[in-house]
Parts: sequence; C-alpha cells; structure tokens
Amino acid sequence: MTVIRMVTYNIQHGCNLAKTLNLKLCCRELADLQPDIVSLQEVDCHRWHTRFRDQASFLARKLDMKLAFGPVRSYCPGSYGNAILSRFPIQYSANHVMTPDSDRRCCLETGVMIGQTPVKILAVHLGLKSADRLQQVQSTIIPLVQGNQPCILAGDFNASSGYREIALVKEYMADSFEVNSGAEVNTFPADQPKIRIDYIFTAKCQAVDHMIIANACASDHLPVLAQIELP
Repeated sequence: MTVIRMVTYNIQHGCNLAKTLNLKLCCRELADLQPDIVSLQEVDCHRWHTRFRDQASFLARKLDMKLAFGPVRSYCPGSYGNAILSRFPIQYSANHVMTPDSDRRCCLETGVMIGQTPVKILAVHLGLKSADRLQQVQSTIIPLVQGNQPCILAGDFNASSGYREIALVKEYMADSFEVNSGAEVNTFPADQPKIRIDYIFTAKCQAVDHMIIANACASDHLPVLAQIELP
C-alpha cells in the first residue's frame, strides 16, 4: 500500500493574523509538513496588495512541486483562487464554477498519477451562507466525488461539522478527522481556534492519521495534515 501526506491550508493571501504579508513563513510551515499534495485556498496571483507575486508558483517552486491554479475572481491586474501542489505528475486540471454566482466560488479538480494509481484531488473554498454551501455541494461536489477511482476533497468549507452541507458530503466520503491523533480539534481562528471548518475527505481510499497543526502562525487558519492510504 502507498501512503501519501495530504495538506489543506487557507493561506489568507500569505498574510498572518496581523495582516502582515509573509509568504516565506507559509512556505516554511508547508515544507516542515513534508506534503505530497497540498490544497491551498485564498491564493493571490499578480495582485498589487500582495506585491504582484504569483503566490502559487512561488510555493510550488520553493517546495519543488507541480502546480495547478484555479482562479475564482479576476482583477485588474491579477486574480485570486485555489491551487493544488503535487509531488506527483498532474495529468489534467479543471476549474468548476459553483452556483450561486452572487458569492462566486470554484472547485479546482486535478487528476494526479501516484505510481500506477490515478487519484482525483479536489480543492474547494465554499461560500459564507449555509444555503449557498449546500447548493455548491449538491450541484458540483457530489457529482465530482462519485466514481470508481480514489478521490480526496480538501479545503475551507466555512462550516462546522453540524451543518447539513457537511453531513451531505459525509454520505459519500469519510472525514479524515475520524482518525485524528493531535491535541488540536479546531482550525479557525489560528490564535484561538474555536471551530473546525477546514477538512480533508476521502473516497475509495482511507485516512490512517490526521492532525491539525496547532503551532502554525502564517495565516488566520491552521493547516490540516492527513496521511492517506491508497489501494
């Protein structure tokens, strides 16, 4: 069996809780986790307030990983969205715009070849309203996670585990938190975590360990690490 290290992290444009830009600190925190695949949210590309840096490309280069970027919003100049970094070859990527458009959100899909096993990776950042999130899960995520190949869904869901949208995802996928081995159980806000809104879900594969990284300080969210066993 192959076991991979999967991380999800909302990096808040590379800014910490004090809104100070420090993408290098974020990069060091990710490097310490030794990830095989990373789902990133709130990633800037060539925006003026983050010094016009292509943040996903910077992190991919520093971590020596392949990259897929899915813009959610476009600006003049630059864009903002989700990214997936992978130590394994990325066979394809597709950026799915989710409804409703009043709070524009996207799901970034990639196909990653891990040895001889194709694995679908989904990076998401769901909306602020429960009704919107439920619609996003129903219309986009559930169709994407069904199938015969292993699938990992990771990101910022903006919802704690008691919400209907999370319960719906759990009808099709397993929450890696079920094998949590760390002391921390919440992911937001990073300095005094009160709720868990960042998740790693699996289908046709199995999490064997899960940990919320309690000492991270590069963002307003804490990163989540899961070790996932592939068939």
